[in-house]
Formats: sequence, C-alpha cells, structure tokens
Amino acid sequence: MENLKLDSFLEYKFLSNLDFNPDGSNLAFSISEADLENNSYKILFTAWIPKIKKLKN
Repeated sequence: MENLKLDSFLEYKFLSNLDFNPDGSNLAFSISEADLENNSYKILFTAWIPKIKKLKN
C-alpha cells in the first residue's frame, strides 16, 4: 500500500453542505474538490433530491 501524498487529495471528491428541509422530505448537497491553486475547495455542483422516504426507527 502506498503512502498518502499531498497531491492525492486532488483526486478525491467530497460530499458537503448536506441539508434537509424541516419535514425531512427533501435533501440538498454539494460535491466539492480541492483547489490547490487557490488553497481552498471548489463546489463542482449542488443538487437536491425530492421526496426522500424516512427510515423507520
């Protein structure tokens, strides 16, 4: 197994900004990636999924 290198993070996509509406029926989220040039993350896209079914406890 190879050691993790700093540049390895440039290959990953990150799930972020998860948010449900108050009744929990819709989900919004963003997919981001590292932006080495600006020393930050950039959002590739934001999406929402309507009519999420709640799991029973």
